[in-house]
Amino acid sequence: MSFLFINRDIIVICFFLFSDIDLKCYDLEKSNFVGSNIKNSSFIETKLCGATFANAILENVNFTNSDLSGADFTGAILNKVNFNNANLTGAKFKGAKIFNCVWLNSELVSNDFSSAYIDNMELKNRTIYKLCFIDTIVNESKFINCRLRGGIIDKNSCFNNTDFTKSVLSGIISDSKFKSCIFDRCSFNEESRIQDLNFEDCSFVKANFTNLTLSKINFFGSNFKETQFINTNLNLVHIDGENTFM
Repeated sequence: MSFLFINRDIIVICFFLFSDIDLKCYDLEKSNFVGSNIKNSSFIETKLCGATFANAILENVNFTNSDLSGADFTGAILNKVNFNNANLTGAKFKGAKIFNCVWLNSELVSNDFSSAYIDNMELKNRTIYKLCFIDTIVNESKFINCRLRGGIIDKNSCFNNTDFTKSVLSGIISDSKFKSCIFDRCSFNEESRIQDLNFEDCSFVKANFTNLTLSKINFFGSNFKETQFINTNLNLVHIDGENTFM
């Protein structure tokens, strides 16, 4: 069931279930989609800043070129959602379940992914500011040639089979686990605070750790090739299991 009320200046939406809807170029600022089930629908070039999709289910929804700044996806389920070139500044994804979404050229700044479950997220060739991963699970994802600046990875977050090739990681990275991840040509620099981490069965090829104090780090079963630890304190680093150094 869905209701759409339109007058000259205001659009008020109360959606529960709808599909195959085209709302291209509408002004839906601060609209309420809480708990809605939205499928196979288009919000291309739509103004959705401050809109709330909390606890909604979105499948095959297209937000290309839309303004979703400050939008709230808390507790939502997102499957095959297209955020291509969307403004997601300040959007919240706390507790969301996110599968196979498109993030190409989307603007990600100050986004909260706390307690989210993320599968197959792909970000390439960009600088991303202040992403928050607290108690977050990330699977089979790619952060290729990205600068992750000022963010937080903390509180039992877990990254599985995730590729950070050519990326620069800075910010707070602590109390988390990286399982079978790739850090080839990846850099950790003095802007990072790195502690209480498990890098299990990870690959470090031509990676750099520069001007750091690594506190309570375990590289269990990880492989290192031409990796440098420059001006980095390794006193509290544990290297266990069958590690490989080349």
